[in-house]
Amino acid sequence: MKRATLRGGLAALVTVLLAPASWTAVINVDVEQLTDVTHTGSDGLLASGPTWNSVLFDTDRSNLFDSMSNATTVGVVYLRTFPPALFVDANSTNDLQDTGTLAEGFEIRNLVAGNTYTLVVYAGQNSGFGIVDLNGTQGGFCNIAGAPTYVLPGVVGRDYCRYDGLEPFDLGGGVFGIRIEGVDGSITGFQLEGAFSGSTDTTPPSCTLSGTNPGPPASIDIETQDSGSGIATINVLVASNAVVTIPAFTSGTTSPVVVNAEQIVDTFPSMVELETIDVEGNTSTCAFTIPAASSGTCDDILVFFDDAVANGNLVGRGAGNSANGRRSALRHMIENACQLIANNQVNDACDQLQAALRKTDGDPQQPDFVAGNAASDLADRIRDLRTSLGCANKASLVDANTRSKPVDERSWGLVKNRYRD
Repeated sequence: MKRATLRGGLAALVTVLLAPASWTAVINVDVEQLTDVTHTGSDGLLASGPTWNSVLFDTDRSNLFDSMSNATTVGVVYLRTFPPALFVDANSTNDLQDTGTLAEGFEIRNLVAGNTYTLVVYAGQNSGFGIVDLNGTQGGFCNIAGAPTYVLPGVVGRDYCRYDGLEPFDLGGGVFGIRIEGVDGSITGFQLEGAFSGSTDTTPPSCTLSGTNPGPPASIDIETQDSGSGIATINVLVASNAVVTIPAFTSGTTSPVVVNAEQIVDTFPSMVELETIDVEGNTSTCAFTIPAASSGTCDDILVFFDDAVANGNLVGRGAGNSANGRRSALRHMIENACQLIANNQVNDACDQLQAALRKTDGDPQQPDFVAGNAASDLADRIRDLRTSLGCANKASLVDANTRSKPVDERSWGLVKNRYRD
């Protein structure tokens, strides 16, 4: 059985919901080197939720999440005048490395001007750094002298330094923030508490048909992605005659997520509709269909007919030479239907196919022209073709009995009465 080409029609409905202008929260940042994860969970000094942002060593990062997974406009930008040289603390995998020139640091940007913040900075042993806000360098250099416990929230002066009442200043171009400078040693993470602005992401996730598999069973791949705040949730709104599989993914991912939909019963079409919501609440929906299986075109039926005859699975029904004559007559009927379809004479083709079906459907009131193992399959293929043409929705001149001869029997090369049973 051949299968129709898979088709997907994208129907997108977009709803945009914006985050509040600003709110008070905690942002947790783990400054990583490669796959190291030093800080996780809600065990930091200021943490009020489980989310930590993983920021790779020497990599700028924007749109950090607060501890409750809400996207903000806050970002981290590294400052350096020399390439980094590896600094190893035997007690921990350290992240922000220094060059020994006190030239390193980073800025926490896009804070709300006029607000105050609390900053907790975690560092490795023998590390030092300074904090700069609107009022200049705050509290001198932080020096981590003793051996860190490496157990959060840790001990002040050994695991972290804390700064309260920090005020953002203009870092340039109207961007307000706080600067950590002169890093000597390593910083493994920080927590910032205060008022944060919501992300400016107002773009809904994309949703596209990314792959098809004709089967059986037929299936499609639907790719959804959000390059802004990232995907938060994927919901299945409709799964008609389909099994939908959504792979596991991390909330806030900006990588593509590929959803698979597989047809259950191939004789019926399938319908799938997905809803994708990003972290900012922007929503998009998309719908796709998997068509029902098809037995093929009219020409495919002729090929099947000829193959079945050649294999001895389809023979004429009748005495003597009449058997081959009837079999040839049936083929001519199908061939005529194919020509009518090619000429876009669908109504006449439906009638011709109905007449052919009556000569192979096993109904004793209309004696069949053929027999054999392939006869019932031939009948099924003719039925499927009539269905695909929409014949069931068209007035049949054969069934309505509005004309004496629904098909041109002379084209069969026969005289009707000669082969009457």
